[in-house]
Amino acid sequence: MIITGALAAAVTLFLVAVLAPEKVRAVLKDIGRAGETVSAILPPPLPAAQTPSKAYWLKQNWSARERFWFHHASQGTATFPVPYDWFVSLERAELAVFSTPKLLSDGDYLIRFGFIPSPRKLDGSASDFGYSKDSFNTNPAAEPEQFKNYPENPDGLPVGFAKLESGVEPATGEPYPAQLGFTCAACHTGQIRYRDVGIRFDGGPAMVNLGNLESAIGLSIFYTVYVPTRFNRFADRVIERAVKAGSPPADRSAFKEELKKKLRQTLDKIKHERDWSKEILARGNMTYIDEGFGRLDALNQIFFSNLLPPIAKEDKAFPEVLARNYARPDAPVSFPPIWDVPWFLWAQYDGSVQNELVRNAGQSLGVKTKLNLTEHSNPNRPLFRSSMKMKNIFWIEEMLRGPDPFADNAPGQTPKFKGLVAPRWKEVADIFENDPAWQVDDEKVRNGRQLYAELCVECHRGPVRDPEFDKERPDRRGAERFIHVGADGGGR
Repeated sequence: MIITGALAAAVTLFLVAVLAPEKVRAVLKDIGRAGETVSAILPPPLPAAQTPSKAYWLKQNWSARERFWFHHASQGTATFPVPYDWFVSLERAELAVFSTPKLLSDGDYLIRFGFIPSPRKLDGSASDFGYSKDSFNTNPAAEPEQFKNYPENPDGLPVGFAKLESGVEPATGEPYPAQLGFTCAACHTGQIRYRDVGIRFDGGPAMVNLGNLESAIGLSIFYTVYVPTRFNRFADRVIERAVKAGSPPADRSAFKEELKKKLRQTLDKIKHERDWSKEILARGNMTYIDEGFGRLDALNQIFFSNLLPPIAKEDKAFPEVLARNYARPDAPVSFPPIWDVPWFLWAQYDGSVQNELVRNAGQSLGVKTKLNLTEHSNPNRPLFRSSMKMKNIFWIEEMLRGPDPFADNAPGQTPKFKGLVAPRWKEVADIFENDPAWQVDDEKVRNGRQLYAELCVECHRGPVRDPEFDKERPDRRGAERFIHVGADGGGR
């Protein structure tokens, strides 16, 4: 009877954990360290999926072709801890009793982390995702160089997800399979959902929760290793992709054994990095900060993620160098808008970087560009060699920048930015033309302009796109103050 009662209690607890993990987590919170350990293997708390019935990408000087390229062109990053084919074969970080969990890579799951859905490629279906039809069909001969190897999104991953093709590890010389990484667009594209409509814009702050995504991926791997039947389904999907790619394994059983071994090694690496982070925090009497949706302490995350050394098979001791170089990511802020930024004198919002390519390279390092920081004796693998796609990073900056704001203007015309520009309120007002919430009150605009002139202009100068302000206060014109002018009179 005791055994039967214990079994019933265990089954009940499991069912509650499957159907209501948050209730279990709330109970475990008061138990202490043991409760914390169990809580860590429960599915992360996520909002319900909300897919708008209609979507619009606002007009910001970019064509649909430019947009999609920005959304999926690789910067050479391998942000995710597993190869590309593994990621799209993993099941969600969910527990199920009477069904098979859907895939981790499904769009309706990833939008729950704040990511924006994206089409598989630019064709007729792309308009369902809000892309305009202005450049679905193009003349390849007339396209810019960066479009020659135009990215696709074969698995329908969200905006900001990009495939890094297979290559060679810069530090070890070992080959690696195709990887999955973030681009600028993962954190610098925004969406407002209003009345079941998705209003989307490039360059604005994202509302993603990277901490929850990291937890979900780790849990998905954990469940794949330890939950019965999950691994076989995962392995079959990986094998199916290998067959479609023309490289089927010679021995399926041996392939599965090796795959499970590598999956365990990946899980072990994730665990050790997490334990190292916890130890550093404990040594400094610090606590972990959950950054949540729409916020990140990007600079400290960038530096710390690249200080983590490779885990040697024979030595998993805590790397003391981490403690001496660690800066806790304790200043999470919204992702800054990046329209107009290429024309700023300082390329980093905190004034720490003056070269935009240095800033973008740092961003790529922060989302796990493969980098050699240790090997310096092999001339074939020089120190600091990386997988970074500098050409793509340069082209991203050029698309953001646009042509010289001072060139090709009509006489008397105010210089204006010609790259990616901020979205216009009026365009959304036109979409919701009968909705008073979006209509512009001219009197309030005039009052706001006056308040800005009295309280803000001394430090922030004039607004960049308000010709009325320029007429009223020509000495405070925004564009000319905003852009750094070189000695030759041209733009920076």
